Amino acid sequence: MVLLQSRPMGSLPEYAALKLTRLTTLTDAERDQVRSGAVRDLLYLEEDPARYGLPTENAVDVNSLVRVHRDAILSVAGRLDPHQVTALGHKLAAALDIDLRGPIREGVMAHLEALRRDD
Repeated sequence: MVLLQSRPMGSLPEYAALKLTRLTTLTDAERDQVRSGAVRDLLYLEEDPARYGLPTENAVDVNSLVRVHRDAILSVAGRLDPHQVTALGHKLAAALDIDLRGPIREGVMAHLEALRRDD
């Protein structure tokens, strides 16, 4: 699973998480599509046991949102890099049909204003 929060939000000690799909369960053609990024709802994670703590290739399934109780999490096996977190956020927003144009515009404007103040 990929946890989407660094700590529980809300009254219950639960985390939002996404399930993983092992690429070994897919056909060769499907694996190639996932690896190339062509599958909208899957984020590819290459085989890298040291980085992810997973022995095989996997993909994060953005349509598999679940809640995981704090006590069910034994340890953190790995982490996504910032690029992967951004890509996952984009895929999740697309799958959930979330319009990010307003928040992105506001963030860009705030950043530009901060740059102007620093000059």
